[in-house]
Amino acid sequence: MTRKKHAQVVLKKDLLRWPKLPAPVRAALVEGTENIRQLRDEIGRDARVSVMPPVQVVAEIWTDPNRRNSLNGRATVLRVKNSNMIGVQLPAVPVVSRDSAVLRAILVHEFSHCFFMLIRVVNHMDSGGDGTLQLPRTENVFEDQEFDRRMHIDPREWFGAADAQRLMQQFDPLMEGIDEGALELELFHHLPIVTPDSEFGAEKLFVPDDIVEHVRRLRAM
Repeated sequence: MTRKKHAQVVLKKDLLRWPKLPAPVRAALVEGTENIRQLRDEIGRDARVSVMPPVQVVAEIWTDPNRRNSLNGRATVLRVKNSNMIGVQLPAVPVVSRDSAVLRAILVHEFSHCFFMLIRVVNHMDSGGDGTLQLPRTENVFEDQEFDRRMHIDPREWFGAADAQRLMQQFDPLMEGIDEGALELELFHHLPIVTPDSEFGAEKLFVPDDIVEHVRRLRAM
């Protein structure tokens, strides 16, 4: 595995908190991150583009501001090497899940959001746009299921046939039982419970050439 490829899926460790976590929790997060790396590669091999967005695992439990629903991932801007890239952040609960099919579905869901944003970034660049690109917004990104549905691409244009068919939606019944591994590890006692920031932005986003070319091909159709 090359260093460049390895950098596309990383486990973010808090230097103070990480050493204090129980060994089984640390081991589960490391193993889960490796599983994500393999799943990302598999999705990419089947997809219509060769490059999947980068993924960052964070050792946190995510919930909405009212703590009614757990959150299992988000598309955001990540710092990869020396570049800003649109990618995926995953909290601990899905990462330690032993259900690879559900974890793969979560990745495809979040990658779809990434591609939705990347299409707009490429179109903005190609139109000669300057300044900050404005993406669609909603008052409550944590519970607005219709908004979440609108923020997806046509999966048939980006993913392999099997992944395109299983594109799940927010609060999908497929997610039931996703927290079984987290409960066994008592993650809710060991990791911070936070609400991730729903806003993000960055200047000079790096977009892989394969993504740029695919967006332009779709636009020309």
